[in-house]
Amino acid sequence: VDFGSDPIFGDSVAIFSNNYVKDMVLIAAADTGLWEMFCNKSLPKPPFKLPFKMDCSAWSPPVIATWDHFDHVILSNLGVWRLVNESNKTQPSIYDEARALFERSPFAIGSYSSTPNMSLMSIIKYWETNILGNVRFPDGVRFLIGSFAKLFGTSRGRRLQAFAKKFGWPLVWAAEVLHPNITKHENISSSFSGRTLDPTVPSVPRLNASFSATASQDFEALWRSVESSRDNAQLSQWHVWWSQLAAEQLPLEPVTATRCGGDVDACVGVDIRSGVCVCKQQRQQQQQQHQNLEEVIV
Repeated sequence: VDFGSDPIFGDSVAIFSNNYVKDMVLIAAADTGLWEMFCNKSLPKPPFKLPFKMDCSAWSPPVIATWDHFDHVILSNLGVWRLVNESNKTQPSIYDEARALFERSPFAIGSYSSTPNMSLMSIIKYWETNILGNVRFPDGVRFLIGSFAKLFGTSRGRRLQAFAKKFGWPLVWAAEVLHPNITKHENISSSFSGRTLDPTVPSVPRLNASFSATASQDFEALWRSVESSRDNAQLSQWHVWWSQLAAEQLPLEPVTATRCGGDVDACVGVDIRSGVCVCKQQRQQQQQQHQNLEEVIV
């Protein structure tokens, strides 16, 4: 999910430095709040009905994982959600669940633009990764992500830009659900893919990002358009606005362990058009020096 989180949990996201937090994290096979509600029999049942269930036996005992050791929670995560479909009385196989997980991963075959759709309900099938420590600013954060539909063209969006400016972080806008009221579209099916780099934050010149000469002006013009019309905009208009932003700016796909030489922390994404990793200039210079040295040795 390119927003970096379930959209119902907030309108902006901080992407942490892997190297900074990897020794601070513990990983659960499923959302621990939901597990407490469904599986902890010592607690009273929640006073509301949830639209899904969990197979508590699939993660019993609820053993957690770490950054380096997490293979044992993969099958637990797949099994927790492998329940009978009440509408057609069928149960997906463990292979079906694995396919749904990995077809949206770096192991998937095909281009990023062909990422299969998923539902908002499918997003809750994440591993819950919690940081048990204090992440210092700015070193512990790589970049920020803002919800296009919730924040673009708003005063809160300006505050997010100011936050990025204060700590020198790049800012990325994400499509996620292209409507400010997600509850009206809870049954929506979408790829939830789409990131675009903000050209106006001061950290951009430190990246090897290629923008048009009018990128900043185009960005501000679209901001004003969204700002003046967002309150009454229909779903189709949000798609038009996002398409314009992606066409005028720098669309990104997330960095993975299989891209950019595995140097995830130095990069904010991969330019979808050129395939070039968008990274800090120093990292690019080091990579070029290494390449030049290899050519000399050869």
